[in-house]
Amino acid sequence: MCGNPIIRHKYTSDPTALSYDGRIYLYTGHDEARVGIENYVMNEWLCFSSADLCNWTEHPVRLRATDFKWAEGGAFATKVVEKAGKFYWFVSVNHKTIPGTAIGVAVSDHPAGIFKDALDTALITRNMLKAPSHDKINLAPTVLIDEDGSAYLFWGNKNAIMCS
Repeated sequence: MCGNPIIRHKYTSDPTALSYDGRIYLYTGHDEARVGIENYVMNEWLCFSSADLCNWTEHPVRLRATDFKWAEGGAFATKVVEKAGKFYWFVSVNHKTIPGTAIGVAVSDHPAGIFKDALDTALITRNMLKAPSHDKINLAPTVLIDEDGSAYLFWGNKNAIMCS
């Protein structure tokens, strides 16, 4: 169905999209807060795909914050990219043992998953930064892949941070 919002049966947030093999894959957060709850309850990410941007297929949940053994929850904004036939899902989550948010990465052979933690540890934690100003500094990762194949990770909350 065409129109806005495009996803109507679930509360979604922080979308990111990937074009691959004639389909658009839309990855979103999923707010599960019950009526009367005034805060976000986000534990998982969703994946939808479409060949025409009107008819969307929902894929089974392919990634939860707790799929990262080192994370305790908090499914924040994400980014999915394809490189060399693999699909990498960069996520922001709450770290289990280091205060604050962290960035992790999961990998799959298909854009609709199933995704698995690629490192078994966080890629970026708050204590790795020179000036970790606040608990939620590691939010909203995005990745740019240059024409030469070099990848650059950008993220932040109040400050933009980059690494290659």
